[in-house]
Amino acid sequence: MKDEPLIGGKRHDFILQDKKLRMRKDEFLSQLFRGKEKRDILLYVHGYNTTFDESALTVEQIASDLDFRGNALFYSWPSAGRMFGYVRDQNNTDWSRKHLTSFLRELADRSGRKSLCLIAHGMGNRELPGFLLDLLHDKPDYKEKIRVIVLAAPDVDSEIFCRDIAPFFADEQILVTMYVSRRDKALKASKDVDGYVRAGDVDGEPIVVAGIDTVDVTNIDTIPLGHSYNAYSRHVLADIHSIISEGLNPESRVSPAPVEFMKGDKKKIYWIFVKQGGGIQHFYDYFFEMTILF
Repeated sequence: MKDEPLIGGKRHDFILQDKKLRMRKDEFLSQLFRGKEKRDILLYVHGYNTTFDESALTVEQIASDLDFRGNALFYSWPSAGRMFGYVRDQNNTDWSRKHLTSFLRELADRSGRKSLCLIAHGMGNRELPGFLLDLLHDKPDYKEKIRVIVLAAPDVDSEIFCRDIAPFFADEQILVTMYVSRRDKALKASKDVDGYVRAGDVDGEPIVVAGIDTVDVTNIDTIPLGHSYNAYSRHVLADIHSIISEGLNPESRVSPAPVEFMKGDKKKIYWIFVKQGGGIQHFYDYFFEMTILF
């Protein structure tokens, strides 16, 4: 896959080599944390219908487009890697959560001065918040290790998200951003299967809860399924870059504008990208989502 980088200035080519590399856990962690310099760790957790190879390409693309200067990793849970494997994938995310918790515990234990930036997409959000609830319940001091969390198009029951997951972030110092869209056809299909609105979908107004910055990408979400914008939208990647590289809150970032609404007697605020035109940007987003799908 070739593309001009979205943030940096060099052109990159990505090739997934047909090569198997196995490392023992201690050897992997030793290589990851060698050296005394402070280099952040970016960990990506993929979503439904995503193979190991596809996830590897995606995290490399994201790290390059973000001009990320630390160590970029991905956690690959056993997705069926096919369109009609949705229910199986749901089961596998639940099965795999303890393994992700164990892996993140190892990273946190050995990270030293390094901080963790976590990005989850789609069904991967079933694992990531669950891991946080499990891990940080036992080791609350690990909160200081996590600097950024990005929840992209979370395929999680919206009521469960608000009841069980969101309260965890209310009083924390972690910079948490959730991206949502009214045009996410994948999450609308998920609602049809599961029977309930997903947290990354928008039914009326987006979910707005304390401790999480909600960003609505509907206006710039031009890709066919409206689901993979975290990896293939220039606007979203530029926004994530501002979060990870500069630690900026929405009010300090260039792209999103505030939207106020009343819920009961309380004023709520979320953030939205202003409407963009079609043309070359529409073609760009269309081409790259079709590439990842097919």
